[in-house]
Amino acid sequence: MILTSLRPYDLSVANARQPVVASTVLAVLATIMTLLRYANRLVQKAAFGWDDFLILGALLSSYAELILYWCCVTLGGTGRHEADVGYPDILLTLKLLVPFELLYNLSMTCLKCGIIAFYFRLFGRDEMVKRYGKVIIWATVIWGVASIIVIFLICRPFSYSWDTSQPGSCGNRNDMYIINGIGNMLLDIAILVLPLPTIWKLKLPTAQKVGLALIFSLGIFVAIISIIRIKELLAVDFEDITWSLPGGLEWTCLEESIALINANLPFLRSIFKHMTPKAFSAQWASNQRSQRTNTRKTDKSTGDDTEGTFSLVDKSASSQYMELPDYGTGRSVYSQSGHSGHS
Repeated sequence: MILTSLRPYDLSVANARQPVVASTVLAVLATIMTLLRYANRLVQKAAFGWDDFLILGALLSSYAELILYWCCVTLGGTGRHEADVGYPDILLTLKLLVPFELLYNLSMTCLKCGIIAFYFRLFGRDEMVKRYGKVIIWATVIWGVASIIVIFLICRPFSYSWDTSQPGSCGNRNDMYIINGIGNMLLDIAILVLPLPTIWKLKLPTAQKVGLALIFSLGIFVAIISIIRIKELLAVDFEDITWSLPGGLEWTCLEESIALINANLPFLRSIFKHMTPKAFSAQWASNQRSQRTNTRKTDKSTGDDTEGTFSLVDKSASSQYMELPDYGTGRSVYSQSGHSGHS
């Protein structure tokens, strides 16, 4: 027997409490990482760019989703069996799912574009990054808009998305979740791969290049979580949606939070450098001594003096050389004619 209403619902049920608490903890961690990013910008006296604003947009959208998730749990009975939840509350949960899905697509679109905008600032003069980065941005925006349109068209009339007591029908929502998830995962992989060829061209010890590549490759965890999210969404049973929904909501929030953490990870290098300047200064001096020896040996036959720079492999093709990035400033990693000044 369906009860009239039990609102507000407490967190005594583990299926309601644990997923939303885990989502909140990761959101707090994502917030801390984002604040460190902005604090580092201020300390470095570096200008804020499109990447920073897009990341902020993604963070705010994820907040709105988390609020909706809490509303689903405390007002809509999510985490409990439908038999223990009033019909008006089930209806509320179904209504809240619509803006939740819209905000997810908005957040992930901002996040992906923000990461590529950061690549533009860091590797902006690399033609490959510019060319393919623009393609990925357009693909991300088109995919995000298309996903939002599908949300409005999957059920006719639109209100049938939450109120099935009226005449109407819905398309296959599982197919929608699968296609949306696969598209986002492919875009994540494309973004992950984009800077790797440029990083590998840096004239650095192999261990350092591998370290840099690993930092930029941590997005693979986002792709893995996207797969888990699809699995959880496919497990949603619309015959008992309040009970089966928490997994899908949780992994949607976790995907965004971990993606935000990943987007801000490159800034940790600069943060730690300012926290422990002596250690980084010693490491830098050691690297520079090794680098001078290597570059002098390499350029002895040509008479070129590239001391103090990390050049691209093909120096003869361009007067631009690559420096080891300082992620905190977000400035271009290029310098002209072997000098170490930033553009």
